[in-house]
Amino acid sequence: MKKISCDIVRDLLPIYVENLASFDTRKMIEEHIEGCDECYNQLKEMQEKVIIPADTIVAPMTTLKKKMNKKKLNIIVITVAAVTAILMLVLVWMNTPILLEYNDNLIKFNSYENGSILVTLNDEVGGYDSSGYPERENNNTTEEYIYHITVWNTLWNKYISKGKEQSFILNANDDGSYNKVKSIYYYTDYSNKITVDKYDRLIYGEDNEGTIVTLPRLTLAYYTLLCIAAIIVCGIIWFVFRKQKKTSRIIGKIAAIPVAYLISQTCIMGFNTSTYSLLFYFYSILLLTIPVYFILIVMIKILKKRMSKHHMN
Repeated sequence: MKKISCDIVRDLLPIYVENLASFDTRKMIEEHIEGCDECYNQLKEMQEKVIIPADTIVAPMTTLKKKMNKKKLNIIVITVAAVTAILMLVLVWMNTPILLEYNDNLIKFNSYENGSILVTLNDEVGGYDSSGYPERENNNTTEEYIYHITVWNTLWNKYISKGKEQSFILNANDDGSYNKVKSIYYYTDYSNKITVDKYDRLIYGEDNEGTIVTLPRLTLAYYTLLCIAAIIVCGIIWFVFRKQKKTSRIIGKIAAIPVAYLISQTCIMGFNTSTYSLLFYFYSILLLTIPVYFILIVMIKILKKRMSKHHMN
């Protein structure tokens, strides 16, 4: 066989390195480089340039993929939580109790021989609340009871669902007996109305001496103070353990709970903390706190990453 020159071999080395040469060409090149150090060294140099270590590609790509997945997850969490919060706010707004002013067609009473009193509400009413307590004379309770009633409507009941009459027994006990009713008073929310008589209105039975006023509940104000106190305590604990990353992170997540509650309460009620519909507002605030909490957690993570990048730069 005729001996091949180094120039021809060097021209063929690229297709040899890329594994594109035929079997005979590869055999010819390998026989040549066995006796030629210069061509052998050039082949090694070309192979080192082509073969890139896996770590130089896989590691950065894996890190980049993780970052992209985290960003996507954060976007998904914020989007789902925000949509959920908006839907909940709309539902709360549509179902917010609007206390109705009393009129003769609003409530009807029917008393029976067994002592029970049936209360019938017209189709304008979406919900009601009633409470009673025994009358007191000279610091002693009597057998007669005084009841307070209020009714309300909602935008949902007014424009979407069809209202219908509702009936309930006012003075029933769990054992099947009935309380003796002396008076039934009606109350409503006069906080946003200009009226001379803001006292509860007698709508059944005998009037009592003096005036009776049903005031709104202030329980939400106490919850607000508890949340503020919890945030302050968490802030103090975080300051003490701020150098311990894991502990400070846990404290931050705990502190986000009362913050989310306060944000939810402000979104639903503004800065008002008194209400005649305590349970409705309290449960609505708790439900809204859940998506708001997740939004806060994700936003805190994003802010921390941006701040750390800013300090590094």
